[in-house]
Amino acid sequence: GEDIIQKDLIFTAEHIFSPVDLSVLLASGIQKVEVYKKPEMALIPTGDEIVSGENQLEKGEIIESNTAMFEAMALSAGARVKRFPIINDTKEALIEAVKEALESDIVIMIAGSSAGRDDLTSTIASELGELLVHGIALRPGKPAVIASIEGKPFIGLPGYPVAGHIVFEEIVVPLLRKKAHLPEENKEKIKGTLTRRVISSLSNQEYVRVRIGSVNGSYRITPMDRGAGASLSLARSDGYLIVPRNSEGFLRGEEVEVRLHHKLQHLVERLVVTGSHDMVLDLINDLFAQQGKGSVLISSHVGSLAGLQSLKEKECHLAPSHLLGTDGRYNYEAMDLFFKGESMAMIHVVGRRQGIMVPKGNPKNIQSIKDLVGKTMINRQRGAGTRVLFDYLLEKEGISPEDILGYEQEATSHLAVALAVSQGDVDFGIGIEAAAKTMNCDFIYLTDEAYEFIAYKESLDIPEVRELIELLKSEVFKKKVDGLGGYDSKISGNVKFYEG
Repeated sequence: GEDIIQKDLIFTAEHIFSPVDLSVLLASGIQKVEVYKKPEMALIPTGDEIVSGENQLEKGEIIESNTAMFEAMALSAGARVKRFPIINDTKEALIEAVKEALESDIVIMIAGSSAGRDDLTSTIASELGELLVHGIALRPGKPAVIASIEGKPFIGLPGYPVAGHIVFEEIVVPLLRKKAHLPEENKEKIKGTLTRRVISSLSNQEYVRVRIGSVNGSYRITPMDRGAGASLSLARSDGYLIVPRNSEGFLRGEEVEVRLHHKLQHLVERLVVTGSHDMVLDLINDLFAQQGKGSVLISSHVGSLAGLQSLKEKECHLAPSHLLGTDGRYNYEAMDLFFKGESMAMIHVVGRRQGIMVPKGNPKNIQSIKDLVGKTMINRQRGAGTRVLFDYLLEKEGISPEDILGYEQEATSHLAVALAVSQGDVDFGIGIEAAAKTMNCDFIYLTDEAYEFIAYKESLDIPEVRELIELLKSEVFKKKVDGLGGYDSKISGNVKFYEG
């Protein structure tokens, strides 16, 4: 042919074939080539409390969700996967499963969430082979087990999703890629400014999930929930902030490096939203996604006051707020407190009905603020507008917070409060009607309030902010919001100005 001469070296050893390469091989008259076999990984989910989720869950049961995640990660690392059914927590059943799994190149056992479960994994590894490591200096992920059985790698993963993800990414993926003769994965990293302090243990290398947004040309790194089982926060995170061993963490405002889950291009055209929580934030993102824009809002639920402080320090684009002033207006006194001398915009998102959420049937017959004395509750965090409102109503009735059981017990969202109420964990909570309806709670109305995005006036020139305002004014948004109940969308998208 024009470009292929006999005896030419077409491709070197260890070459990874692309679709174009296949055409070149055929054009050269080569019908077959010798390639490496993909390594096979056996994946064994275990636990008496772990179920498939096909039937109605009983109390104490947990849906098995880890194998789907680990299988996808293994496939991306060039491996094939043999999935086992869920194995009960008996030594005999687990040993039998491991012996069968040894037909594969690597054996992965996923522990359940029961206490002492990783000890059983290490016992089996010791009996069948050589236990190399029981416990590694990663957080979350410390209970991992590493062994060699019949010359094959055996790794016991923690059952909690985030812990398992970290161990799989740090230990299993490099092993699979090496066996598949693939190069090391080169994860993209960026540097940015930390918006909240991160405190860490000296004894472990800790992986903190973060969200990232670009504000005024600088990346802002916001830490997320650090629970080992919080899989939703893992799915929503943009990367890991890795705190090395022998470090106590990082200070707010410090420059840190983050290892990304996604490509950098996904992080730029997004609005960083820090402040009060509301369900409409997720609705807004969903409507933007339907327009092909992805998740435009990167939200962190820290309460109205903390959000306004973050906005003042130029750490976010928008601060959702609903702070009631002594004059009966929302957010104006807070603007005087934080933004004297500044030109600000107040974007109306929705009107909301705030009230008392109680279990279905209202078993304690709560009708007003006066009825809350001696009752148990879960409160919102300090600085949240809902907590400010509750404190105002208690003071108005002459009730001390000490008379409310659980006043210091906190949750960071309306849905978290409503869930605790619906499950009967507490007698009541204060929150919005939409959250009460979502969790099937009864609702005693207290007041209407304005939920607004606070922004610097200059931010109205940002294209994504203009698109957000148009979305709030749209009929599709108003229809969706009104369908949730407990909201008023008549003036959604209206903008007021504050000149301090």
